[in-house]
Amino acid sequence: ADRSDEAIFKDIEQINVEMVMLQRELAKKQVALERSNEVIHQYASRLEEMVDERTRQLRVSETMFQGIFENISLGAAILDDAGAVVLCNSAIKNLLGCSCERTCTEEIRKLLSTEIYSENLDFIKAVDQVIKNNRGFDKTITSNENKIKWIAVNLFSIHLERQDAPLTFLIAEDVTKRKLEQQALMQAGKLSIAGKIAASLAHEINNPLQAII
Repeated sequence: ADRSDEAIFKDIEQINVEMVMLQRELAKKQVALERSNEVIHQYASRLEEMVDERTRQLRVSETMFQGIFENISLGAAILDDAGAVVLCNSAIKNLLGCSCERTCTEEIRKLLSTEIYSENLDFIKAVDQVIKNNRGFDKTITSNENKIKWIAVNLFSIHLERQDAPLTFLIAEDVTKRKLEQQALMQAGKLSIAGKIAASLAHEINNPLQAII
């Protein structure tokens, strides 16, 4: 019976030692867990700050873009892969005489009809072809007042992340005044040449007349 009690006491003592070791190990694990939680909390806080800062920067960039896009004097529009207007500014609405994105889509289709929609290609490929040829183009339209306007058009592709098809950035400028000035200069040049020819003819005719007289 004494040996049995002694064995039991030894077992209890061993169990107590193991419990103490487990408690120490658990305490170490608890400390490590608290440190890990602190690191995770700090990282989460830093990540949250980074997200807030990035969001703020994006909002600032968006505000700047909208301000520039809306207030530039040139007509500007962003088109999707089918040629529909996603965004357009007041200048192009005034230029084409449209009041909203839907009517602007119709007017821009008319504006691009010869250069883009006449091709046997889809919209994006036709735009790429125009861009690769490195050429804008001029197009005449009739305003609501039945006046002819000359519009200079330039196209650019916008490739966005996580979007398969690119967007098209269209810039339109009213160059009617410049075209009329060019035509006036050409007309003046023609008149000047005609005057020189007339003077030359008069001189050539005058010489024989003087000789005859």
